[in-house]
Amino acid sequence: MESIDTPEAHKSPALSVASLYGIITGVLSALALMKPEGISTKLQFHFVMFDALLLGIVAAATGATGGVAYIGLKGNSHTRWNKICNTYGSFCFHFASSILFSLISSITLLLLVWFSLYVLSKKIARR
Repeated sequence: MESIDTPEAHKSPALSVASLYGIITGVLSALALMKPEGISTKLQFHFVMFDALLLGIVAAATGATGGVAYIGLKGNSHTRWNKICNTYGSFCFHFASSILFSLISSITLLLLVWFSLYVLSKKIARR
């Protein structure tokens, strides 16, 4: 029987999509910086829009994970879902750490979107 605290139990598709998007935009940004004229305003605008979309996805995944963690911690007597943290202690520790890292990634992505918007607004104002 497989243990409940395996890494497969903690994977999040939303964070996987965010990681893949980060790799793709990193490569595209590096290629755009190699051009003599730099990054166009249109490309920056598209990056900001997709970053904001991804921020919504990651934040929603973090919130949903927090809801599941709360049910695991406190249980729900109305639906007869018992607490599992007193039974599977290591599972709850791994779950809490994954929520923490997801929250950190959400806050980091929020700061990056704000910074991108600031840079884009300065670039548009110069025109």
